[in-house]
Amino acid sequence: MNLEKEMIYVGCSRYDFTPDGEKESISASKAFLIDFTQLKKDKDKVGMVVSELRGDYSLFEKLRNLEPLKPYKFSLAITVDGKKSTVVLLDVATSKNG
Repeated sequence: MNLEKEMIYVGCSRYDFTPDGEKESISASKAFLIDFTQLKKDKDKVGMVVSELRGDYSLFEKLRNLEPLKPYKFSLAITVDGKKSTVVLLDVATSKNG
């Protein structure tokens, strides 16, 4: 299932490496985001949790130009396999208004 969600952008990183003994490299981007739906009171949590979402390596070039601590619309893909769900970052709107 794909969806668009407005989240606060905190920052990003990327990696590209080949594990020892392997022939294929592993590469991806990571985005660090705050979800507005986390803004609720909880007796065991204080503040907001920063989510780490992975995306394609090339997505880093879009993410690096975003202004930190501002809201943007992100396109996400959610897959569910039994009890495990995975969220992958697909894209980001290049302007804060969509």
